[in-house]
Amino acid sequence: MKRILFITHNFKGGGIQKITLDTARYLAQQGNDITLLALEEGLDFQLDFQCAYNVLPVKEFLYKHPFLGFYFLFYKIFLRKIFPQSEHLWAGTVYKKVFMEYYKNQQPFDAIFINGARSMNRLHSINLSQAVYSLHLPHVLAKKDNVYYNFLFKKLFLNKKVFTVSDFIKDPILKKSIQLSIPLKCLETIYNPCDKTDLLEKSKD
Repeated sequence: MKRILFITHNFKGGGIQKITLDTARYLAQQGNDITLLALEEGLDFQLDFQCAYNVLPVKEFLYKHPFLGFYFLFYKIFLRKIFPQSEHLWAGTVYKKVFMEYYKNQQPFDAIFINGARSMNRLHSINLSQAVYSLHLPHVLAKKDNVYYNFLFKKLFLNKKVFTVSDFIKDPILKKSIQLSIPLKCLETIYNPCDKTDLLEKSKD
């Protein structure tokens, strides 16, 4: 049995959330210990399998650390708007602290899947060897080419383990990382899972 943590920005209706739950459900059915972690409130799906569900306590942490709270508001209101596509520079400072506070109170995880660009932006700096990032849409930084965007790309992708759900998403990231000589620990395409039994059953309707 493996302990596996799935992280996404929330579990409101959406493609990333559904794929995360489908994958987590499958792994739970194989006898693994599954934990779901949302970075913000929002749960529209029914959790119909055995798992733990948590929401990262960002607000509670910021109440206890008012200086970081002011910084968080400043980045939300000003910094990410002044500097486009730079949220990972600012968000990582806060979310890493909150996540590591959460993480130290958990039993060790064998794998951590951080799903979606928004979650990657917030947790890109946690530096855990078992963390893998997934991207489900083309990444804007892979398609822009100047000193500013190249700097942002390097900060986000350097030494990351990343999988994408299609080669259409992967190829620009690979090309950009080679162009800028930015090492990636791993970059693979893993297609979204499809529950054929469930689809066949629903097709009867």
